[in-house]
Amino acid sequence: MVCDALPRALAFELQTHRTVVADGAWILPEWSARLEIDGAGVMPIFLHEPGAEHLRAAMTSRRSMPMAAPWHDRSARLAFLFGKTVAGEASRLGLPLVESRPYESLVERVSAHVA
Repeated sequence: MVCDALPRALAFELQTHRTVVADGAWILPEWSARLEIDGAGVMPIFLHEPGAEHLRAAMTSRRSMPMAAPWHDRSARLAFLFGKTVAGEASRLGLPLVESRPYESLVERVSAHVA
């Protein structure tokens, strides 16, 4: 659903912005490798969190309830495994893959892939 709607949303935003960044946890590498938008260059770059504990901590920090529910650990594990799958697919397709940490140099590391 996200992938189906994204081209129209990006084309709309590009009418008033020179550069648009689409941030989405469910954007798939194979789909993004084929993405074309009339009159615009598209550069998919994938961020990856390789540490399960860092991912779990990030998810925990956004939780509204102070105690862990039974599904929180399973959700964090699933998100980690999905991230590994996405990273592997991005690498297989030759798409840039940038680790999310260290945060201090993230902009520079992502910028190195932008033409």
